[in-house]
Amino acid sequence: MALITTSWLMGSAPSVPATDIDVTANAVTETITLPASSGYYPWDGTAAYSALNQLHDALESHSEIGSCGAIITRNRRPRFTCDVSFTIDSWSDLTFRDVLGFTGTEAIGSLTQMPSGNSAYLWSPGRCEIPDAPLGSNGLPYHDTARGMSGDRVVVATTNNSGARNSFKWRRVYSERVMTATEIAGEYVTFWNTVQANFARFKLYRDITEEDTAVDNTQAVLTGEVLGPYVWDSASGQVAFPYDREIDRLELFNTVELPVVLTPEYS
Repeated sequence: MALITTSWLMGSAPSVPATDIDVTANAVTETITLPASSGYYPWDGTAAYSALNQLHDALESHSEIGSCGAIITRNRRPRFTCDVSFTIDSWSDLTFRDVLGFTGTEAIGSLTQMPSGNSAYLWSPGRCEIPDAPLGSNGLPYHDTARGMSGDRVVVATTNNSGARNSFKWRRVYSERVMTATEIAGEYVTFWNTVQANFARFKLYRDITEEDTAVDNTQAVLTGEVLGPYVWDSASGQVAFPYDREIDRLELFNTVELPVVLTPEYS
C-alpha cells in the first residue's frame, strides 16, 4: 500500500444521449434506460451530472436487485456492488460506458462490477497542483474591456464580459502518468485527447488520498475542495500535446501546465 496526496482532474462528456443497458440478475434480463444529459462526469456532486449515480440508480431499478453500493475507489475506478450477482450485457451508446471506464469486457455475473482499467475522463498527476491563483480559489479575475483615450487624457472604456482565469502546474509528474508509447486511459495524453482538446468541461479535486501502487476498494473522499468547472484556455488554431521532460533524454519526470478559464456548469 502506497497512499499519496494528489489532485484529480474529472472531465466530462457533453451531450450524452439516453442509453439503454441490458442488465441480467437472477437469470432475468431487463432493459433499463440511463437518462440523456447535457454532460456527464465520472462522478459529480450533482447527481444529474454523475455517471456513477445514474448507473447506481439504474441498477437498483432492476426487479431482482434490492440494493447496490457505488463508489469511486482510491485507485481511481468506479465500483458497483449489489446484493445479487448481475451482468451488464450491452450498451446502446458507448459514451456513458466510456466515461466510467468500462470497456464491455466486464459482462460476467458477479456481485461487483469494476472496470479493469482507468477512465480517460479522470486524470491523476500523482502530485498536488501549483496554481496561479491562491490555493482553493477558482481563479484570478479578468475583464474584456475596450478603452480609448482622447488627446486631453479623457478615458472611455466599455466592459462586455468578466470572468476568472487560472493555471495549474504539476512538477515532477512520472512520465508513465503523462504519456507512454501505448497512450492508454489514465495517462494525461488520453485525458488531453478526450476532454481537454475538445474543450469539454472538467473540475479539479484538491488533496485526494490515492492508492498509488495497488488495488484499493476504499472509497475516495471527493467531498472536499473542488474547483471549476473549467475549459482549457488555448488560442484557436492548431493545438498540439505539450510533452515537457524535466530531464533531457530521460523518460522519468514531466512538467504539466494547464491554463484554464472558469466556465458555467452544464444546464
